[in-house]
Amino acid sequence: RGGRKRGRPASRRNGDNGVRHDEVSCGGARPLSLKATASLFFELRKAANHPCLLRSHYTGERLDSIVAKTHASGYFGAQAKLHKVREELEGSSDFQLHQICEDVPGLHDLALPASKLFDSAKMRRMRALLPELKRDGHRVLIFSQSTQM
Repeated sequence: RGGRKRGRPASRRNGDNGVRHDEVSCGGARPLSLKATASLFFELRKAANHPCLLRSHYTGERLDSIVAKTHASGYFGAQAKLHKVREELEGSSDFQLHQICEDVPGLHDLALPASKLFDSAKMRRMRALLPELKRDGHRVLIFSQSTQM
């Protein structure tokens, strides 16, 4: 038989949300390695925390513009090669790219609107819950393990 060996995982990216999925050929399932499992759960955790921790907004022409302007401005250093700048930015989340757009002159128009930054299930729930708690006289202290968003 030709083709892929039986039971080997094949990877693909889900275009809807950027979360990586591992599929196993119909020959039988093998468990994912500990590293692959941890990576998958980390991506799912990012998706659950906030959509901007993945990347779906900055693609195509938007990303091309960010690459060109960060390279031209020396944002990554005067010696940075264009292909290395692209490589770096292609691995960035929407939130990281938003921060760059805020920092680099000529990219401010590509920064995410505030509505997108606050559009997550957790933020919607907090916006609904906080006024109720305040109205009822509760004092609120919010903790987060996240260092972003």
